[in-house]
Amino acid sequence: MGLLDNYALTWQHVASYFAGNSAVIGYDIMNEPFPGSNYPVALLGGSFFVTQQLTPMYNQVAAAIRSVDGTTPLYLEPPNPAVTEVPTLLGIPVALLGRVVDPNYVLAFHNYCGPIGGALCTKIANTLAVQAENYSKRHNVPAMMNEFGATSDIATLTKEMKSADRYFMSWAEWAYTGFGDITGSPDVEGLVYDPTKPPVGDNVNTGNLLTLASPYPQLVSGTPKSWSFSNGTFTFGYSTAKVDGSGTFADGALTTISVPGVEFPNGYQVTVTGGHVVSAANAAQLVVASDSGATMVNVVVSPAL
Repeated sequence: MGLLDNYALTWQHVASYFAGNSAVIGYDIMNEPFPGSNYPVALLGGSFFVTQQLTPMYNQVAAAIRSVDGTTPLYLEPPNPAVTEVPTLLGIPVALLGRVVDPNYVLAFHNYCGPIGGALCTKIANTLAVQAENYSKRHNVPAMMNEFGATSDIATLTKEMKSADRYFMSWAEWAYTGFGDITGSPDVEGLVYDPTKPPVGDNVNTGNLLTLASPYPQLVSGTPKSWSFSNGTFTFGYSTAKVDGSGTFADGALTTISVPGVEFPNGYQVTVTGGHVVSAANAAQLVVASDSGATMVNVVVSPAL
């Protein structure tokens, strides 16, 4: 029994405990895996760590988890951002991850560029998102930007958000609160300054909240085609075709869009072509049904007049 064997058994124990718990969306097997002594080679685009160490580790741990939990998704992270960002700036191809032999996993990548800033920040954010998108398509698995931010710089947050939004990727910002965090900038990275108090008033990082709480499609009966939120207006277009090419959704199929009240404090108005609204006025979840025979549905949400 070696260290990796014990690590796999630890995850087997954790998965056995949480199996079937609907509050668990996935198991993130290792946060920001680092190549250790192989760091200089990985920094210059070397793939040994990814292909010979990280991917085999994920396969072993996945097998251990699947022995007790066959359904909960695995969230698998590529190497630490300190490894992936430098090759990105140098124009060197980055090996994110090999093929994991599991039917239900997510490529969960981190995207930080705030400390660098400027045009280089834009390049890093966009390139890392492109790499994740390419891996997603090549291996037919979803990609999620499950960590970014750690800043109150709105320009940086916006760049990182848009890099994922461009490919319709889900994302999660770091962090809900920076209280007690020893890894970064606790005073500026959180939405809530003190989690022991209600998330209202001066206890909320309003600038970050207004940036992050943008409308987004939660459930789409079709294939997303376009998506943007600019100057207070949300625009979303989708076809009624199924992503797997097996046909189209039935007339009246429902699509749900989150419409945060913080973005529309006085309510919102909706314009739809190819569909119609079936939810209540100013509902937090806007629900649109496709019209009979519609092949495209376009939705525009703007502040109430």
